[in-house]
Amino acid sequence: MGKQERGDLGYDFQILENGDLRIVLDGRSVMTLRGGRANSFIKRLNSASYSEQQKIMARMAGGHKRGNERSEYKKIERDF
Repeated sequence: MGKQERGDLGYDFQILENGDLRIVLDGRSVMTLRGGRANSFIKRLNSASYSEQQKIMARMAGGHKRGNERSEYKKIERDF
């Protein structure tokens, strides 16, 4: 069974010593949550299945894969 079939989207999370939660995608940090947001997010992840955790982290991380949109937008602006 492949990663996609298991619901693995490549996300992981790390709970840091200070209580912050870091969302990681393929070994790269994409988001850090602090304080109350981190605590509620940890509770939510702990009560979810693995595939649900992956989906939750993907939604929370948002448009991390669209980081090049700005550069593409600037490229288009320069052409005009």
